[in-house]
Amino acid sequence: MPFIAPLSVTPEELDARAQAALLCRRDLWAVSDESSRAACDARNEVDGSALCRVPAGITWVGDAGRGAPLGAKPIRRVTVPAFELQKGEVTVGQYARCAKAGACKPVDLAQTFCHMLLDAADKDSLPMPCVSYADAVAYCHDAKMELPTDAQWTRAGRGDTAIAYAWGDAWSPAARPLRGNFGEKLATGYPDYSTVPDGTAWLADGYRGLAAPCRFPDGNSAFGVCDLAGNLAEWVHHDERALDVARGGSWLDAEPGALRVGASIESSRSTSGTRASSIECSAPPVAFTTRIVRSSWSSSSERRSRPAMGTCCSPAATSS
Repeated sequence: MPFIAPLSVTPEELDARAQAALLCRRDLWAVSDESSRAACDARNEVDGSALCRVPAGITWVGDAGRGAPLGAKPIRRVTVPAFELQKGEVTVGQYARCAKAGACKPVDLAQTFCHMLLDAADKDSLPMPCVSYADAVAYCHDAKMELPTDAQWTRAGRGDTAIAYAWGDAWSPAARPLRGNFGEKLATGYPDYSTVPDGTAWLADGYRGLAAPCRFPDGNSAFGVCDLAGNLAEWVHHDERALDVARGGSWLDAEPGALRVGASIESSRSTSGTRASSIECSAPPVAFTTRIVRSSWSSSSERRSRPAMGTCCSPAATSS
């Protein structure tokens, strides 16, 4: 993707020119070809979760173009080895199994707002909310998996394109199909957590709190991964800096920018969970072929980096 810049250009101007060159590549802003879709027919033997295969390739980490949130990081090209990612978020029932086995810290949901999010008869089928980063690491380790890197989570969402959302480059909250569980008006949400003004054209998603994983197939990524926008944000293992990073937005978000693949929320390390955090794990595909998954990161730099909100486990990614 060559572009011409004078030798006297400042770093800021050079970055702006590079972003402009990326935006001219319209082939990067299209949904991946159907032939690149990966199967989600493997299962983790520990917790029974479905796993989606994400083939090796490049991904564009960051965000750019119309609609990119303020402060979005410039897009950069990263090469990511093949990995498998849990199709949906870890459920209350799956986390309870881990806690009962003594591998995960019990979370008393009844003592927090989080129990209100579990607004369903079968609470065990809903995604596990209010987990800390440490909780997420412990769960993935028990499942013989790891947290994914920021680049892996991004590749699971947009493949080798630079699309804005996991399903494509366009979205209207006022039109079907429904893409995920995010944002509610006062009439359909919790009084103190209704983030959509009543006069806004916004379709109700049918859930005051959390939805069971994978209830919105029209919001799936090209690789079949569910709920990469909304429901609960997910902890990821960040590639570069010692910050906790949440990806995917949550049930609270009504701002489209927060639901973009390139969006993230950064914070200092916290030992407690938030009402928007949950777990998703991943690992190298070879591990699931034999049902034996390595539990250590594949490089020293990967071990040094620190994750964030939602949880997925996967192999290391290297910048090209």
